[in-house]
Amino acid sequence: MSWVLFFDGECALCCNSIRCLAKWDRDGLIRYAPLQGNLAAEHDLYEYLDGDHPSMVLRNMDCGQVFTQSDCVLQILRLLGGVWRMLLVVEVLPRAISNRIYQLIAENRHRWFGSAGLACQLPDERLRSRLLD
Repeated sequence: MSWVLFFDGECALCCNSIRCLAKWDRDGLIRYAPLQGNLAAEHDLYEYLDGDHPSMVLRNMDCGQVFTQSDCVLQILRLLGGVWRMLLVVEVLPRAISNRIYQLIAENRHRWFGSAGLACQLPDERLRSRLLD
């Protein structure tokens, strides 16, 4: 369980993104936990639910390293490997720009994509086995 992606469990975009990642991560490298859950509380990650912070946090549970904003997305692409690594070309953007794009989406995610409904509460078997509380 070295990589855990903490996400906003009340956000439709986040829940749908987690579903897609579970499909794309064929090796099962990443596990998932809501920022509203017990594991996030144990690691003091509640601050990331604040509107001024990112909606997803990737943490290496072995060494404690935390990735947020565009660094989180880039690290996920590295972990997925394969064709996903081609998207790392966005690393040429200055971090300030890539983080601002991330922040724009994060700040508007509930308005643009809505809140998580019943569909987000019923994960498929592949995802269910990798969800942590």
